[in-house]
Amino acid sequence: MWRRCWVVPFSVTIPPGERDEKTAGELLAERSGVLNWCLAGLARYREAGHLEQPGVFAVATEEYRLDVEVCARYVDEECVVAGAPNDREVWSERYAAFLLWAKDGGSQRCRRRCSQSITKARA
Repeated sequence: MWRRCWVVPFSVTIPPGERDEKTAGELLAERSGVLNWCLAGLARYREAGHLEQPGVFAVATEEYRLDVEVCARYVDEECVVAGAPNDREVWSERYAAFLLWAKDGGSQRCRRRCSQSITKARA
């Protein structure tokens, strides 16, 4: 599955005051050129038979894959989800349990982002 899944990192956020509000209109005015650019890319893809994954995509995808696999394993091994509407947990307690599990051999990759993913997935 992972050879088909690529994470595209969007690491830059342009502050509202610096955004060009004309971009959408400019792209619309250039729509035929944009379509031609897309079609040229499609032709290159069909000729090559595959896409070359940019290095930054490969790094981001690998980081995500490791996080997801750790999180899924933790949830499978340590969490009981009853599904009752009033089921709640204190995030700091769940994170502490996650760190303890990881320290005891569950994983070497323990990050708050992963723990937040667990909380969101099971909320």
